[in-house]
Amino acid sequence: MPRGKPLQPQKSARHLFGWKLRNARLSEEWTLDDLSRRVGVSRSHLSRIETADYMIPLELPPRLDELFGLQGTFQELYAVARLELHPDQYKRRMELEGKAVAIREYSPQVIPGLLQTEDYARALFLIGDPHAAKEDINKLIRARMLRQRELEASGKRLSVILDEAVLHRSYGGPAVMRALNRSGSVGGSIP
Repeated sequence: MPRGKPLQPQKSARHLFGWKLRNARLSEEWTLDDLSRRVGVSRSHLSRIETADYMIPLELPPRLDELFGLQGTFQELYAVARLELHPDQYKRRMELEGKAVAIREYSPQVIPGLLQTEDYARALFLIGDPHAAKEDINKLIRARMLRQRELEASGKRLSVILDEAVLHRSYGGPAVMRALNRSGSVGGSIP
């Protein structure tokens, strides 16, 4: 019995990708460390890909197809998985946001998505995955801006408490932070 988080291949394309990856790896009797050495991706990253907790990097599927001799299987799964806009851990949040009358949030690390400018969001997404395709980043930004427009149109109340450190933690540089302040999203003064 393999150790690790149980997989749910029926849940999404990313889950199916992870399930197939784990099965292929275990059929070769490889550990995550063994696979890591063969594909040049960290053990922890591969673990999170297997459990669908992390998006698959663009360069990994062809390496996996070649390594396991699967003639495009991982590339086909990736083509579907990359269309899934929100990672699973955020889908429940999106559902609840849609049903909410008011949203209250405390943010100790970053400006919340509902208050971010496009440039601030882009900087965060690029920090999260520096090798992400520009098209993928733009999709995520469009989804975030759509959430903001839906919130504005709904008339829901949004109340956010920020840790002061958020205002001093510069993502995207001073110009991006100043634009965030000018947008009216964040009260107070951002250096």
